[in-house]
Amino acid sequence: MGCVFGRMGASGDAGEPQHKVYSWDKREAKDLSQLQFKDLKGEVKGKQSGDIGKEQFQIDNCEDCSLFLFDTSAAVTIDDCKNCDIFVGPVQGSIFIRNCHNCRVVGVCQQFRTRDCTNIASALCCQTLPIIESSTGMSFFCFRGNYFALSGQMAASDISEYNNNWSRIHDFTKNKETPNFQISPEAPLWLETFYAKAAEAVPSVAVDTDPAQATVPITTQPGKPASSENVLVILFPPATKKARKFCRSIHAAQGLSLIQTREVPMEASDVSRVLHSSDTEALASAATGSVVSFEIGGETAESFVQSTLQELGLLDNAYVSTDSSSPDKDMAAFYLHADSIRKI
Repeated sequence: MGCVFGRMGASGDAGEPQHKVYSWDKREAKDLSQLQFKDLKGEVKGKQSGDIGKEQFQIDNCEDCSLFLFDTSAAVTIDDCKNCDIFVGPVQGSIFIRNCHNCRVVGVCQQFRTRDCTNIASALCCQTLPIIESSTGMSFFCFRGNYFALSGQMAASDISEYNNNWSRIHDFTKNKETPNFQISPEAPLWLETFYAKAAEAVPSVAVDTDPAQATVPITTQPGKPASSENVLVILFPPATKKARKFCRSIHAAQGLSLIQTREVPMEASDVSRVLHSSDTEALASAATGSVVSFEIGGETAESFVQSTLQELGLLDNAYVSTDSSSPDKDMAAFYLHADSIRKI
């Protein structure tokens, strides 16, 4: 009899481990040159939806450029840039700006950070507190600008349009005599010229800056201490499905300001603990997911809230601070709950 093992060995099929092929082994290698804007001067460049594909993107050593990223990314670093306008679509991680000067940045992100920068104007939708370090002459505004894919891109990046902390700046290197930053509730004067070159960069994208069409609520000062002079509205499921319509009604109304918004999970026990309204028991029974809140200022805020909630059929699923026996306490407790849930 012949030796079975000897025959197998002779064929070369045995004794050599077979390499298992996984799906990630088959993945095409990324062309890194397509994931960066580098060493550009005086150029208008853009990326449209699908070009970045949630990868990291780098902007490095650019001067006098207008750069637009209308796609989602994992993280964006901006280094050594001067006199540039930069738009950054939804980022799952952070926008990190280093050693940049005289730039204007509009972005949507989980985190925002600068280091060794001067004169950077930023209009943000940021889920956490923006951080500046060794940076001076910084200015911050609320994000403005809407385009067709933005809402879906934000959802895919786990970014809520209602959790925008654009004005809650944390300065690691504070200057007590001269603050390193300022915040403004107004639209930046440069916004129109900023977006003017967007169509040249990505012709398929049309940007709309009309507040009444905003995906991201335009707020005046997130983090401002709660005041009973304002009206807090909290929409519970299923009313949250109409949150965007309610928000756009606020922007379309005359004489009202939207101070801040939140979107956070709220269980029945949270409702009973935080709120003191005649409808608390009914709202607690409806607490099966995230709630969306709006703090509204203006002389007509109370009448606007009542009429708009009724018009949209939301009265049975909404908390209104003016119905509470202790509105100041409720508002402070709700914001404390929201920040603790989001670990801010």
